Amino acid sequence: MRRLLEPLTAAGVDWIGLLGSTGTSAYLSRDERRRADEIAAETVSGRAPLRVSIGALRTDKAIRLARDAQAAGAAERLLAAVSYTPLTEAELVGHLEAVAGEGGLPLVIFDDPNATDVQFSPELTGRIARLPGVVAARCRAPEQAAAGARVSVLRMAAPAGFPIGFSGDWNATEALIARGAAWFSVAASLFPQISRVIVRAVEAGDADRARALNATLEPLWRLFKAHSSLRVVER
Repeated sequence: MRRLLEPLTAAGVDWIGLLGSTGTSAYLSRDERRRADEIAAETVSGRAPLRVSIGALRTDKAIRLARDAQAAGAAERLLAAVSYTPLTEAELVGHLEAVAGEGGLPLVIFDDPNATDVQFSPELTGRIARLPGVVAARCRAPEQAAAGARVSVLRMAAPAGFPIGFSGDWNATEALIARGAAWFSVAASLFPQISRVIVRAVEAGDADRARALNATLEPLWRLFKAHSSLRVVER
């Protein structure tokens, strides 16, 4: 883990996301996750904020993982609504509200229907964004042609200034150009330099440069889409 994290801090990434889908957190015990929290916090040591994923099948387990992350020194937590049986909207809101209220750190909500079989509507995203303790959302980036419309709808549903970032690396650049707040990137775990340059190009208003840089990663995006980003990066 230290060998993976050092290049990220050296590249000056804005945040480090720990134990997300690509970190295979769903397959780790609580002790293993707690140890990962501790190693990451020690390695990063203030050079970049640490956001730890705490998704779990049970609400009480997610709360315990949230407290572990806080004890290790994380700045935020990322919560995916993991479930065996897809949650109703009321169950989902209740789960997120409980973890946000009891976990002890700011909470970023992860809307990832591929992993959770739960699809957030813009209205639901806006409702969750207003829960106490929820500070941002991570959504699946729409297909490139739909990026502008989708980001606009989500921003209108959420409170003014509420940050909505995107995962799904092959579509993330267009989501950023459409005023997405952040790129939750798998590719950046191995290639932080070019990922950071793409983000900085968007921030500078240079969409053409961002798209050109993104195009150089197309061979990687094809692999991600064919085999899933997790399998490609793990191998």
